[in-house]
Amino acid sequence: MIDNYLGHRVKLFGFQYSDIFMSGSEVIEDLNTHFGEHLKNIPNNKVPSSITTIRGINKLTVENTVFTPDSNISYNFNINKKMNHLNIKALLFTNQLKQGESYDLDYNNKIIENSNYDAKKTYKKNRG
Repeated sequence: MIDNYLGHRVKLFGFQYSDIFMSGSEVIEDLNTHFGEHLKNIPNNKVPSSITTIRGINKLTVENTVFTPDSNISYNFNINKKMNHLNIKALLFTNQLKQGESYDLDYNNKIIENSNYDAKKTYKKNRG
């Protein structure tokens, strides 16, 4: 479903988006360092390198949308419609949502403090 919706990264060989998503690590470097050998033991499971994973994810990125309400404080949101639609398709496919029903979907943000050059102060006065 992932590759049918997002398209194939490569035609003949290499890692598809499904391989990248199914590798399942929050920290890219953990893929091969900690989980690689275990993930490779799963039949038909391909584990991309951290570089391939980053390259694949970068192709799916979209620019941030900046909202500035009356308070004149700018808020950056990353609204990736294609990935949002894929999430809904996956929830329907796994019967976690039912076609024709109505749902309210909510999300939670997690601020990750960092000192990157483009990090901005959050509403809690942290850089992240």
